[in-house]
Amino acid sequence: MHLSTQDQERITPALRAELQRLGFPGWVDYDFVEFSANIVMFVPFGVFFVLLAPRGWRWLAPAVGFFLSTLIELTQLVFLPQRVASLYDVLANTTGALIGTGIAWLLLAARRRP
Repeated sequence: MHLSTQDQERITPALRAELQRLGFPGWVDYDFVEFSANIVMFVPFGVFFVLLAPRGWRWLAPAVGFFLSTLIELTQLVFLPQRVASLYDVLANTTGALIGTGIAWLLLAARRRP
């Protein structure tokens, strides 16, 4: 989800103040939190796709993550004018799918060891 510029200007100062009060560094702002949240949101997708897909299809997890993320953003662009479609969301979501794919491969490799 990408907020409009007006919403970001309204939320960002309060979010930044609260994060700094909790001890986070100053560079942790709304954009960082949103990008990170989008990555985290797609990690489970990568994990479950690899673990549940047939063996020959597992390598498709990042591509399918990219496709789904692009579809989500295009849906926002076409059907939800109050939302802002973002290439950064596609990048973050795809990165999450890649990380999840890596985690799943590590889990599968560990399971195969005696």
